[in-house]
Amino acid sequence: MSKIAIIVQRYGIEVNGGAEYHARILAEQLKKKYDVTVLTTKSVDYVSWDNYYKNNRETINDVTVKRFKTDYGRQHDKLRKFRRKILKNTKYESLLNKYSFINYLDKRFNLISASSKQSENWLNAQGPYCPDMITYLQNNKEQYNAFIFFTYLYYPTAVGMKEVKEKSIFIPTAHNEPELFAITYKSVFESARFIMYNTLSEKKLVESTFKNLTPYSDVAGIGIDSIIDEPSDGIKSNINGDYFLYIGRIDSGKNCHILYQQFLEYKEKNSSDLKLIFVGKNHTELQPTSDILFTGFVDEDYKINLLSNAKALIIPSKFESLSMVALEAMSCGKIVISNGDCEVLKNHIINSNSGFFYHSNHDLFRTLDAVTNMSTDDLNVHAENAKTYIQQNYTWDKIVDKFDRAIKIINEPTRI
Repeated sequence: MSKIAIIVQRYGIEVNGGAEYHARILAEQLKKKYDVTVLTTKSVDYVSWDNYYKNNRETINDVTVKRFKTDYGRQHDKLRKFRRKILKNTKYESLLNKYSFINYLDKRFNLISASSKQSENWLNAQGPYCPDMITYLQNNKEQYNAFIFFTYLYYPTAVGMKEVKEKSIFIPTAHNEPELFAITYKSVFESARFIMYNTLSEKKLVESTFKNLTPYSDVAGIGIDSIIDEPSDGIKSNINGDYFLYIGRIDSGKNCHILYQQFLEYKEKNSSDLKLIFVGKNHTELQPTSDILFTGFVDEDYKINLLSNAKALIIPSKFESLSMVALEAMSCGKIVISNGDCEVLKNHIINSNSGFFYHSNHDLFRTLDAVTNMSTDDLNVHAENAKTYIQQNYTWDKIVDKFDRAIKIINEPTRI
């Protein structure tokens, strides 16, 4: 049986982040035919990277998990300092770019591009800084047939993949954000032997950004099982009136503060019992009101109950590489309302012929009205279209077949 390692910055039942949850359910699927070990940290909080888990080794849903301590937490002050250089945002850049000899000066003196030391400092400060994991990869790379790395941004992937690049399958979870274009990550993307994209739009973005990529790639995404046949009314009965739902990490990077204010404004103009519920860990100072509720982290059954009884799922984020929660909602036959500036979410809605996207407050308010007053027949059309889209594109048998082919490719002798 081939031995596979999955490398991800956080891992556990308590971790509900997109890439981390993706890593967990992929590991549990691959475990059915491979010997799978997850290499991760002892952190549960991506803001601090503090060591939370005590054990170096444990088993979660029949998957072996090896945990490595973080030597120190995220260094916010140093990150701010390094960010200007890593993102090529120095105060001299605009001036120097006017002169033809800029490339010569940059290559000789690193006036704009980050030096290797600056890149190292950036990755260490951002974390999770776990050098013991890198040492493990160096010492054990011959024990594994493949290494599957999640998320380009963080230290475990950005540093670790270069140690085992000839056996690497890279799931970058990339989206159009400033960090993607930083010189620091050029060598990360160009190290991968095989790249497994989540969506076609992610593939186009990466291939237009980096030039010396591997010729081996595919678009896999994730398998979404049929979640529930008959939605329960247990959760809805505890809420007065209908509600819209947000599920995921609650922070400003996901535009949760904007959705919060938009809903308050909407309710000022529309008197009703309609509510907005935020599900997930709250990393903001947003507080509940009579119309906006926060559940905190909930278990899977509770989450699905809430989702199944919601009017729709709202995703305000501009930056998503796949959005598993959108796919879960569609699997339930639920309408998804997304930020129209997120190409991935917009494509899900257009390609499925189900759901709505918005670009302004007016668009969103009009959509909330339309969904709230939608007929049963129209709701059923959206539900059937959404479920068909999932069945045609996001089943585990198709996804695992693609990983089988990737693992076979990276274990073939390198052609010279």
